[in-house]
Amino acid sequence: MLGLGFRILMELRAAREQLADISAQLSAMGAKLPGMSQAIDNLTVAVSNQTNAEQSAITLIQGLAAEVRASSQDPAIQALADKINANASALAAAVVANTGVAPASTPAPTATPST
Repeated sequence: MLGLGFRILMELRAAREQLADISAQLSAMGAKLPGMSQAIDNLTVAVSNQTNAEQSAITLIQGLAAEVRASSQDPAIQALADKINANASALAAAVVANTGVAPASTPAPTATPST
């Protein structure tokens, strides 16, 4: 019977040591959480800023295409405006593909008749 009690005691000591190790590991992980949270917050702000800048670029490019289109009825100029719009669309698609954020809804420029 004494042998059984000794074995139980040894098992309890081993379990206590394992619990102490687990507790130490949890404490170490808990100490890292505030830093990780700040890093995630910083990254979120950076992604938001980048997305806003990309949205501004898309709007600027689309506005440029509209101005080019309105400046002339020359087919070559109209083709350039179409290319500018295609570039804006490609940039918008890249924003969606790489950030999962849909670009702000901006109406496609339309040709304006010159007088």
